[in-house]
Amino acid sequence: MMHWVLQANLYNEEAFLSLLEQLERQETTYDVVKIIPFIAEMEPDINPEGPVFVCGATAMGKIAARKGWIPGYFHVPSMDLVHQGYGEHMLNDGAMIMPFKDLTKKWERFHLRPVNDGKSFPGTIFGWYEMVEWRDRVAALDGDENSLTTLTVRDEVVMSPLKTIYAEFRFFVVRDMIITGSMYKRGDRVHYSKDIDPVVKDFAEMLTGQQARRRDEDEPIKFVPGVAYCLDIALTPYGPKVIEINSINSAGFYACDMGRFVEAINSLG
Repeated sequence: MMHWVLQANLYNEEAFLSLLEQLERQETTYDVVKIIPFIAEMEPDINPEGPVFVCGATAMGKIAARKGWIPGYFHVPSMDLVHQGYGEHMLNDGAMIMPFKDLTKKWERFHLRPVNDGKSFPGTIFGWYEMVEWRDRVAALDGDENSLTTLTVRDEVVMSPLKTIYAEFRFFVVRDMIITGSMYKRGDRVHYSKDIDPVVKDFAEMLTGQQARRRDEDEPIKFVPGVAYCLDIALTPYGPKVIEINSINSAGFYACDMGRFVEAINSLG
């Protein structure tokens, strides 16, 4: 039976309590731990036997790997590989992907995010000169052990033009099956809802191969990010587009069905 290790004080209280309720309802054992900043250690230091799944920040992934927990933490491909995999289905197909220090001016305002899933900084909208000023500060801190960021000017980033987005949705995917989903943004406002536009759901099912399987068609999935992951999709004037892939261990729950989430993860044990 799968044992869950949950990081305290990471999720909003309502979602976290819903997760705990479902774990207990499905008779799933779990521990809640605190992460010691900067050193990827936890309190208390536990060592459960058998299959272990962790929920928390990327530091939980380091702990899971060190302890040999399986399935532990599901890492996802870097954004350059996601762009290669989804191609024209990406919201920012054709974005500039290069080291931070090599960015050149192409748009006055743009979206910037790291290539890797380490969350060295959150995806942010910048003006060009605002970004240059920040990049200079990052360069000045290079090699400084007291720096509060792990970002360096050598790290690869994704720079893309701003797009019109009507709504944003998250899907939890396990073994190429959409387990649950939620709207989390309408326009530029946070909005949690279980109501998902059918066009967006069809798009997600196309990407995961569920449409083909439902029609009993032998159509291979062109890109498989992993055994378990979160798929974020935007509804745009040009239809649904992939925003990004997130680790299922670290993603926010929004209005997703925690019962289905727990059941799907437990099936991996």
